[in-house]
Amino acid sequence: MEQARLAVKHAELNGGDREYVISRTLLADALHQAGSRPEAERRFSEAEARQNERNLDFPPLYTLWRYQYYDFLLTASERAAWQCILQSPLNLNLPTSLESCRTVAMRATQELKRLIEQVPAVWPLTSVSNTSPWETLHYMEAILGGGTLDPCRLPLENAVKVLRLARDLAHLPRGLLARAWLRALEGARTGLDRARSDLNEAWEIAERGPMPLFLADIHLHRARLFFREKEYPKEWGSPQTDLAAAEKLIKECGYLRRMEELKDAKAAVANSPQTSGPPAERA
Repeated sequence: MEQARLAVKHAELNGGDREYVISRTLLADALHQAGSRPEAERRFSEAEARQNERNLDFPPLYTLWRYQYYDFLLTASERAAWQCILQSPLNLNLPTSLESCRTVAMRATQELKRLIEQVPAVWPLTSVSNTSPWETLHYMEAILGGGTLDPCRLPLENAVKVLRLARDLAHLPRGLLARAWLRALEGARTGLDRARSDLNEAWEIAERGPMPLFLADIHLHRARLFFREKEYPKEWGSPQTDLAAAEKLIKECGYLRRMEELKDAKAAVANSPQTSGPPAERA
């Protein structure tokens, strides 16, 4: 956030429209990850207003900016979807969360189509930058609306394929996390095994990075997706150890956007018969 605020200052003094939008987008995303939603929303709005006002056309920024903006807009919907999976009391308005998914899906479809028509050569970059939030929101919509997951499967498989073809390991864990979520929801034994494989691959990439924010997300995913299983994967330890590790990373990195999700997961695990172990382990 410190570096992003400095970039905003330099853009205001010496930059043009491009620098104005880039700096505010960087700051907005940093604020979002740190859990400062009101200021993040204000900075995203400033960037979007300048983009629309000047009709700026620089696709690489456009696609990255849209990924970050969609990720921000889907925050409440993502938490609500996880609460459905955890069978936790919904602390968020379900119709509002569902409508947010549908609104973002409509925007993403329209904007991606327009961008591809204008600059076909940026299609691979566009795919990478829009894959995870775009495809994830479709199965979040299915979870929140009680719909079928079948239409989500092929697009998400294609999304992970595109991320692999891009050969950018900074993005691939996002796709693997999204696909692991979907595969675990399929319920069959093969679905859980494949979800476990995706989470392990994401871990190998994030650990090498090191990518501590991804590591925190992986710990959360593992606990939330597998805590009801009779046998928790031995190499992971237990749901409690995964959640403790996630909490440590979240606090160390200031990754506070995940604190509410962590709270939901800890409550669900603590109240589950499968994880009601000795008091020391629960602590």
